[in-house]
Amino acid sequence: MAESKYWVDAYPEKKRSAADAIRMIESGQRVFIGSACGEPQELVRALAPLAGQEEYVLLFSDLRVSDSFRESLECRDRFLFEHCRRGPFHPVSQTAIPAWLKRFRIDVFHSPNFMTPLFFCPAARVTTIHDLIPLKHPEYTPRARKTRWFPVFRRMIGRAVRVSDRIIVVSEHSRRDLLEL
Repeated sequence: MAESKYWVDAYPEKKRSAADAIRMIESGQRVFIGSACGEPQELVRALAPLAGQEEYVLLFSDLRVSDSFRESLECRDRFLFEHCRRGPFHPVSQTAIPAWLKRFRIDVFHSPNFMTPLFFCPAARVTTIHDLIPLKHPEYTPRARKTRWFPVFRRMIGRAVRVSDRIIVVSEHSRRDLLEL
């Protein structure tokens, strides 16, 4: 029988809890954590006091947020703060991210949303899916870009799940929604 290419078929074997995903990081690895919104910042705060030799590279599009977060972080020496002028979603950034990952010798790329590098990615990919409200209930988010660009968003979610080595969902409800798509 031919191997299925449908991303939902591969999802159950990729699913991990956040704790399991963190345990998969090996001492000495370099981990990229994309975006600087609230969820990644809390993840970084949880990782900071853990023993180990890992290094974390954080990408910020807003230097004020980067500077403020750096000042509030304990164990700063294990974190490298990088500036991405256009932000990780911009097409120019998407073409530059694979080279950036290679230059920094990133072992694990964590995307705290559905956006993973569109092209070659030299690192293992971990993607967090928070919810699928714009897909499941577009009437609740009529002005959201994800709703207005529904076909693109749906393809990006499917692609992220297909190419990711591991998937983190934030709730059982999000997991069910993802499996239903």
